[in-house]
Amino acid sequence: MVVMPVICIVVEILRSKSSITLSIVIKWVLFWSVGIRSLSAGLVQFIYPQYTAKIIFNLTGTDFYIFIRELGIANTAIGLSAIISFKIINWRVPVSFISLIFNLFLSLNHIINFQAGFNEVVSLIGDLLIVLILSVFLIRSLKRAKIFPFTTYC
Repeated sequence: MVVMPVICIVVEILRSKSSITLSIVIKWVLFWSVGIRSLSAGLVQFIYPQYTAKIIFNLTGTDFYIFIRELGIANTAIGLSAIISFKIINWRVPVSFISLIFNLFLSLNHIINFQAGFNEVVSLIGDLLIVLILSVFLIRSLKRAKIFPFTTYC
């Protein structure tokens, strides 16, 4: 979630002999932190919902599996879209927006239902980092497109 984007950013900067830019950062954050993370979580949730039920949420029984599988479908769709945005640059703003909303609400849900377990703390920190990075990218992108409502004040 953090290590691979940083490695890829450093390698790209060294290979291209350029300075760090938000477009380089967002490309690798979308690929690894949103794409690979969401795709792998989504596939596990869809194929093996009992793992998410028992390990992540401490749930017993199988009644929750259908909801966990649906969460897996959402994660898979977001993950695949983020991975595809690696090559289709025009997808980065919409994928960032969807990922921002998804991770923002995940973060709020973690805070509201905080269990203080290691998995939840790691997940919350990851979600908040994604929200922060994607917020900066989206605000900058919307300001450039003159869509951001406070363009004259920011």
